[in-house]
Amino acid sequence: MNEKEIYTAIEALQKAAPVKANWFESNKPAGYGNLLIENNKKKYTFTVELKKELRTINIPKLAVFKENYNNFLVIARVIYPNIGKQLQELQINYVDTLGNIFIQQGELLLLINGDKAPVRTVNNTGRAFNKAGLRFIFNLLTREDFLQKTYREMAVECETALGNINYIVKDLQEQGYLIKKNKKNWLLNNREALIVKWAENYIIKLQPDIQMGAFRFQYPEGMKNWMNLKIDYAKTHWGGEPAADILTNYLQPATLTLYTKENRIDLVKKYRLIPDTNGNIKLFTKFWKTTAKTETVHPLIIYADLIGIRDPRTVELANMIYNEYLKEQF
Repeated sequence: MNEKEIYTAIEALQKAAPVKANWFESNKPAGYGNLLIENNKKKYTFTVELKKELRTINIPKLAVFKENYNNFLVIARVIYPNIGKQLQELQINYVDTLGNIFIQQGELLLLINGDKAPVRTVNNTGRAFNKAGLRFIFNLLTREDFLQKTYREMAVECETALGNINYIVKDLQEQGYLIKKNKKNWLLNNREALIVKWAENYIIKLQPDIQMGAFRFQYPEGMKNWMNLKIDYAKTHWGGEPAADILTNYLQPATLTLYTKENRIDLVKKYRLIPDTNGNIKLFTKFWKTTAKTETVHPLIIYADLIGIRDPRTVELANMIYNEYLKEQF
């Protein structure tokens, strides 16, 4: 953000709410500063990070900053409604140049929807982000050889009709994610943006469709001993928090997530589970074809699972997974 945009955001704040605000440069790297807000004779000082535009991929990092600074605030050019909602859930303060404001500090509480920002929503019309398209993109992002396969082979891998593949490819091409190199070969483009968009759509569209149910252990000690469960890793794999813990040894899981091809009744008997809509064990049907004997699902699914929980501790972990396993995969 440039200086003009910073003061545009501050002006929008003062127009929208009965407060006085002053911006101060800090001795931190460019992109940081301090904002002093006065309201009802009380003063609130915020440590500020400046962003031109916020995307879902930025939120885990902001959640970490929020943990380090109780008075953390983001100033951005535009904060879109779906991003604003996530920031509010994480109690991350923000102001943008359009007058979209969320500030909750002590007795100060501001929640204002400013001028309507340009629409930036999940694409619900194209084939690329429907259920078959999400399976296609998963393979595209996790398998280096996938683009070299024939459309017929892709259809088998994605468990969809052959005709759907052509529509999905064309949609990804129109959105700038696939570039045709020559008659037979494609190049993957904007991989980072595609990962974020896949995760957002997966949470909304595909994950609910493959959920087998929520459960709890028959015995309380089951949660503490989850790593001792005898899992058939050819058919069943850890996802979400336990998978992230296995990869990072960073966070004790509060919820257990399993992806499986095993029968629901067999799983209930094997692990002594009790159906419970509020249970902390989530079972999902595997939606990919590979039968590799792995302890965890692919990091892309782990990342999406963690983002979907929308908790500061899991979004921080999602960022770690992204940087370690997804950022420079291929």
